[in-house]
Amino acid sequence: MSEQRTMASVAWMKRDALLLAATSFLILFLELACIRYLPAQVRFFSYYTNFVLLAAFLGSGVGLVAPRRARVLLALLPVALVALVGLVLVLRNVVVAGPRSEFLWGIYSAPAPGAARLGVAPTALLLFAALTAVFIPLGARLGELFGRFPALDAYGYDIAGALAGIAAFAALSRAGAPPLVWFAVVFVLAAVIAHDVRGRAACAVAGLVVLAALAQAREPGERWSPYYRITVYPD
Repeated sequence: MSEQRTMASVAWMKRDALLLAATSFLILFLELACIRYLPAQVRFFSYYTNFVLLAAFLGSGVGLVAPRRARVLLALLPVALVALVGLVLVLRNVVVAGPRSEFLWGIYSAPAPGAARLGVAPTALLLFAALTAVFIPLGARLGELFGRFPALDAYGYDIAGALAGIAAFAALSRAGAPPLVWFAVVFVLAAVIAHDVRGRAACAVAGLVVLAALAQAREPGERWSPYYRITVYPD
């Protein structure tokens, strides 16, 4: 009986280690995806990409200090991801009015007649808040899993997952994969780290909504190089 308990305990430890690494993988992968995706859609944001890093650090940090609420917070992750992508798709059709003293080169093509206008500060704050809301549940899940291991072991799984997330996104970027692929990976991993079947189902539904919206929003001639979004026009 004691041997069976030991084997079960080892199996659970391996499972939790994989979940911790997967959560860290997702945080770094999503952070890089947002750094690529947001400025390509809301062009002025290419001058403020550090906001993505700040939001990821803030959100993850807030989540890490609330590991006991991880189950509740993680249930909000699919909603937060849908809200973030929806906000970006709305703001891509908004003219962001920069300060008169500043000339931001190349941030506009010809805007649609009657396009809504919004200032830099409210636009940046909206995106920052939406990004922070996405990373809080991930930080809470990471903190919850951290508490199940000795500190050194937990950091080892964390770093391994983070490096794997960076490598995976770099490989997809090198292959020219579009955001449709990036966010498919995000929602698959979100389902993997979910606490229960209900959470996995919510990730699946939210993922279908986001992927359908991204497919609908894709412009003709849109290409993704390892660094930039490029629109190719027929000559």
